[in-house]
Amino acid sequence: MITTGLPVTVAMFQWLSQYAADRPHWFDRGHDDHRLIQQLFDKPLTDFTDPYQQGIVHDYLRWLGVLVASFNGGIFSVDITSFMDRGNAVSITWANGITQTISMTGWDRPTRNALDYILKRSCSMADFQDDVPNALVIIGSYLAHFETQLRDHVAFSTAASGSVELAMSKDPASAFLILSAVPVAQLQQFYVGFSALLPEDLSFDGLGEPMPAHLFFAKPVLAETLVIDKVKMHYNLMFHAKIDGALLTELSAYTKAFILNLSSDQSLWASVQNELTCILNDQLLPRQSFLSLLLDLFWSN
Repeated sequence: MITTGLPVTVAMFQWLSQYAADRPHWFDRGHDDHRLIQQLFDKPLTDFTDPYQQGIVHDYLRWLGVLVASFNGGIFSVDITSFMDRGNAVSITWANGITQTISMTGWDRPTRNALDYILKRSCSMADFQDDVPNALVIIGSYLAHFETQLRDHVAFSTAASGSVELAMSKDPASAFLILSAVPVAQLQQFYVGFSALLPEDLSFDGLGEPMPAHLFFAKPVLAETLVIDKVKMHYNLMFHAKIDGALLTELSAYTKAFILNLSSDQSLWASVQNELTCILNDQLLPRQSFLSLLLDLFWSN
């Protein structure tokens, strides 16, 4: 069964938290590095001409860009297919097939372009380097939105099964949190039935030939991570694809009925709740606490 949620999300958060832990001065209000970062909220990037100052602010902005990317598509990073730590650089591959590399030791053109792409994609902020103070305000709102989402998911993950229907009505994304915790056998069975509802001309675009959606969901897989890929693509289908409203309603009803039926089975639901507890402890609580700390340290003034 799945105990760690979505692998890309885990990899990104582990990298982000370790990178931050190696730079404790960023988070010390009494240290010059923290005060220097705070100046980014008031001064253009071009004002930082001293090499040491440039090194600090560039390092922070590179890391912040990865943090913003980690929430693209929601709290489970569904718009990112892979994240690679290459030592002095990280690579992000998006669902559209684009791969970008961010150097963690410089401020070269590919790094600047990658950060511009992330901010435009996630926050609708074009060329953020030309207006960093305004970009940071937008990033603060973006992170606050996901801190609220994480708080809601934490509340849901600790709730009793009787609140499942209410939770899904308040936040449709809760359904995907549940699906990521469903045992593989039941999840496979669900997606076989789900696939039968999809028209044959509905496809997912990728690097090669388009993949018919009904074949993608119907095809049995053995690895847990591949089953979770179905959850990710299901999420994308429901929230990002342009599909007929009647079909969207039918798919939502089918998913809701499956989850409600699952919650009525005490044995299966106990398993789901155990998995939700693992996700809660391993992902949701640490990320919520981390975002709360960041918002307090950098965006509370």
